[in-house]
Amino acid sequence: MHLIKYLIVFIPLFSCTHSSNDKHPTAKEDSTLSPLQKAEAIADIFFVDCDYSIAIPYFDSLISIDSSKGGYYFKRGYCKMRLLNDIGAIYDYNIAIERNYSMKHLAYFYIGLIHKSHGLFKNYNNQIAEFDSALHFYNLCLEIDPNYESALLEKEKVLAHLKMLR
Repeated sequence: MHLIKYLIVFIPLFSCTHSSNDKHPTAKEDSTLSPLQKAEAIADIFFVDCDYSIAIPYFDSLISIDSSKGGYYFKRGYCKMRLLNDIGAIYDYNIAIERNYSMKHLAYFYIGLIHKSHGLFKNYNNQIAEFDSALHFYNLCLEIDPNYESALLEKEKVLAHLKMLR
């Protein structure tokens, strides 16, 4: 409990992306928030501010408290992806999907992006395998949200790559 209070008071003060005028829910003591809600708010501040390496340990803690929330895995996966920990990101996205995260189409989309990026730097056979995987995940994304513009665009790019390779 003391650690959470310490984090609530000091992390906003030392964060390089926040000014002292920021109005974050964790910048002041709010007795209506539970310790879990306060920890979520801190994790989300770092997530939104793209401080991914700082956000990951907060999501680790949240997951250790409540591993049923797919959103924690999704956000941790996104942090890992942005820090180029692709294997860890795919693992977390898959758990978010298993936990019925409400935005699982985005998890499929990001897994597709990871496979596509891997395909760009592989040899011929591995390129085809990675692009086929990317296509699979874009299709899963589009099954959930057929109008998701980014997935439609990325799918077309992957199809163009595969056409050139085959």
